[in-house]
Amino acid sequence: MESVRFLKKVTILPACRERILLQLASYFYANRADFSAVTSIRLPSTHDLFCCPTFFVSEQSCAEAVFDRALPIPSPNPLNHTMIFGYDAKGNLTTITNALNKVTTITVNAVGQPLTIKDPLNNTTTLTYDLGDLVKVKDPLNRETQRILDAAGRLRNITNPLGQKTLYTPDALDRITQLTDSINGNTAFTYDANSNLLTVTDAKSQQTIYTYSNMNRTATRKDPLIHTETYAYDNNGNMTQLTDRKGQLTGYTYDALNRKTKTTFQDGTSTNYTYDAGNRITQVQEKDAGGTVTATITRTYDGLDRLTQEVTAQGTVNYVYDSASRRTSMTVAGQTAVTYTHDNANRLTQIQQGTPTVIIAYDDADRRTSVTYPNGNSIVYAYNAASELTSLTYKSGATVIGDLTYTYDAAGNRIKTGGSFARSGLPPALTTVSYNANNQQITFGTNTETYDLNGNLATVTDAGNTATYTWNARNQLASIASPGFSASFTYDSFGRRTGKTVQGTTTNFVYDGLNPVQEKAGATVTANLLTGLGIDEFFARTDGVGVRALLPDALGSTVALGDGTGTLQTQYTYEPFGYATQTGLASTNSFKYTGREDDGTGLQYYRARYYHPRLQRFISEDPIGFAGGDVNLYAYVRNVPLLSIDPLGLAPPSNMPQDFDVCFAIKQSQAWGLDRNSWAYNPWLDRVQRKGLWDFKWVNPAFRAAGNYVYGLTGRAYGLDSDTIQLGAAAANALDNGLKAVDPRALGDTGIGHQWVIQGIADYDNGYWKSRCTCGP
Repeated sequence: MESVRFLKKVTILPACRERILLQLASYFYANRADFSAVTSIRLPSTHDLFCCPTFFVSEQSCAEAVFDRALPIPSPNPLNHTMIFGYDAKGNLTTITNALNKVTTITVNAVGQPLTIKDPLNNTTTLTYDLGDLVKVKDPLNRETQRILDAAGRLRNITNPLGQKTLYTPDALDRITQLTDSINGNTAFTYDANSNLLTVTDAKSQQTIYTYSNMNRTATRKDPLIHTETYAYDNNGNMTQLTDRKGQLTGYTYDALNRKTKTTFQDGTSTNYTYDAGNRITQVQEKDAGGTVTATITRTYDGLDRLTQEVTAQGTVNYVYDSASRRTSMTVAGQTAVTYTHDNANRLTQIQQGTPTVIIAYDDADRRTSVTYPNGNSIVYAYNAASELTSLTYKSGATVIGDLTYTYDAAGNRIKTGGSFARSGLPPALTTVSYNANNQQITFGTNTETYDLNGNLATVTDAGNTATYTWNARNQLASIASPGFSASFTYDSFGRRTGKTVQGTTTNFVYDGLNPVQEKAGATVTANLLTGLGIDEFFARTDGVGVRALLPDALGSTVALGDGTGTLQTQYTYEPFGYATQTGLASTNSFKYTGREDDGTGLQYYRARYYHPRLQRFISEDPIGFAGGDVNLYAYVRNVPLLSIDPLGLAPPSNMPQDFDVCFAIKQSQAWGLDRNSWAYNPWLDRVQRKGLWDFKWVNPAFRAAGNYVYGLTGRAYGLDSDTIQLGAAAANALDNGLKAVDPRALGDTGIGHQWVIQGIADYDNGYWKSRCTCGP
């Protein structure tokens, strides 16, 4: 039986009362009140210490905590899976024992800041402080990252284990005015009197300019080519109109609850949303310019807001969950139902579709150690102490059929690939490459390229042959045409690509969330896909030729296809930026580089955008702009393709607030998640919706992106499904608890904010943070 020490009272010390009163008030109270005379806050008995450990880590010198007696919780989890938290006499968290009795140990200093974090395999991360500020992080391989702060506690310098420095220059209001990278490239920022971002000037002096309304809402954005887009809002702050750089108008309509009910595009088509009383989207309809319904998506939920059915024109998908909200089955018309098995630590251990079964094993640090495929193929994973993947061994039965090994530098960059599967192609040599002021590629070897005013690739000409790219009113790639070649694409209301027609052959897709699980030609099923619960993890594909196991490398790129006996029939070789060549038997499989779709058009579909591996970049701008962490809006994974992936075409933000600990937030959310169905309140939703750790002040647009990203990331760690998280984000967007110092809304229900929520969800599912911190999911 687990015991938890409950927080009873927080006493504010005079030195910093004003600094933390709003934090406490906004967390523990739903409504605005006058806290000007508060010296202490008494808490309901259902608030335990773990509800806000980061608060006490960062504010230990500002508050004294008083604890009630330890109270037992007989059933912390609907399945009686127990996680035990150990505390010292001061209430500092010192141990976390998971449901498999694996222990993570934390040591703290005199003021409660963590000094070491040791995982169940005894891999230790060490943290060092100076006057309470984190100044050094040493990973389990003793690789050290240093942080230099000024007298005001502001981050000024980060030095990675290779000695490469990133410099931050703040102004008197703590706003970053210049960022200097390790090769002395400077990116500059200016702000208005209300701290709204006015300009971003990159290292080549190319400038993007913003203006704002008197309500501090973005009014215009002008790119370095002096092309402008404009925004309009209603009195509730909802965006009602967007005029893009091509002059295309998109209008947004909302109901009395500020829920978006309609989006109307320049071509007259519209997307229309219907909600139930729980603010859940139950229907989305596409209509043509005349108002005729052209497509409908219907969604059904259970009493715990879990998606139980989605019906689209392509097919119907049904879901079942256990009492801990873990998915237990998925059914798609035209294929055998898929069942899922989890262990007591909530790790997915088995996926079964009739007789075929995928088995997944883990070590005590929750790292995947092996995957066994239905056809007898298997992959064995090995890691170093920093949880970096060091080898993959491929087998057919007990026989080793190949391997890959990986070597890293001190900064964690992958610098060498070895093993029998270490095939690599090299791109052709280039004589010239040129770019304009907006980082659009104008020439690439013998290719010349043009773009439309929205920054989308319009034409590519090589040796007199021109390929023309056409974009619809929603800024989606609609078609490609060149001499002797044509392709076209269709999308659903959620932006998922539902169909592609290449050289007259049409393929439609049925989706499980963001993953395609079935390929169709009209009403005929042409291929079924057995996928994991993460994004872009394809275990098997069955078409008219038979079943093929998709064997991935460290990036999730398919390196080989194994047949029903485990014999490799098709192999793939990739250039560093993903251009693929194929050997062995022909295959209709399109899931290749990083698990994304190779269309046979020269492009790869990365959801929000299309990627051109030969040109080594995306063919349109990042929809989230600079929030993607790169001033070059066309760059693929910041030009680090050997280590990083970007399954949504939206790179994770690299500019989290300097005091934000992603790993800690994930672990915190995972622990909260154990109690989400047995406690009377929901600590994750309570925290993120009421200006907690993850809804940052509106210092600049990058922090808004970070807030939404972590909203999705920690929501998955908490154990919520994707749809529940997105609905929660919409509810948070409508919430305003009256605090004037900050805006507590998550901005997660529409547009860019919505995409960031989805990216956070995806990065938790695909293990992005597992490879970056020993305390990852």
